[in-house]
Amino acid sequence: LAGPLFTQAEQEVIRDPSSRSREQKERSERRVEQALAAADRHDSGADKAADWCLSQKGVTEKPLGSNWGEPVQTWITFCGFTVPVFWCGCFNAYGAMKIAGAKVKYPTVLTHNTEMLRYADAGGYGVERVSISEARRGDIVSFTFAHIGMLLGPIENGRLSTIEGNTSAQGQVSNGGGVYEHNDRTTSLVQGIVRPDYS
Repeated sequence: LAGPLFTQAEQEVIRDPSSRSREQKERSERRVEQALAAADRHDSGADKAADWCLSQKGVTEKPLGSNWGEPVQTWITFCGFTVPVFWCGCFNAYGAMKIAGAKVKYPTVLTHNTEMLRYADAGGYGVERVSISEARRGDIVSFTFAHIGMLLGPIENGRLSTIEGNTSAQGQVSNGGGVYEHNDRTTSLVQGIVRPDYS
């Protein structure tokens, strides 16, 4: 604690929190309440995004192979595209931002598996990179096979539970045409994980 970061009085309070004034204790209690409320808002937003994405399970492109058709084209156009594109990221962006209100700067931040990680590393875009051990429900995974999915819970024993758009029911498919839940992904396929700002 030596040095210019803390005054002598601040150092004494840090060493002995019971010496805080009544005003300092009240301010501390307010900060704890604010932090808990922010955490609740984050968890609520992450749950809302994951729940909505899961509710879309079984939705497919129309016709298959077109990367278009409702509701897929709504997710695509939400991200600013006007023609069919690979839409795994659009699906997650729609769930996180439109449904759950995540404060991500642009929907396109979440539409490309490698660029999404660059935005997170750059800062200021409403996404942060998180480690595999920190990952939780509502986080978005960038896979090594040019694909994106949303986590449905923490990563346990090296295995992920995800809901993914533009995939198939099985296998590592980055243009599969439907929304499916996967429990067959392992951490060896993870390129990185980002957390949208659900607060």
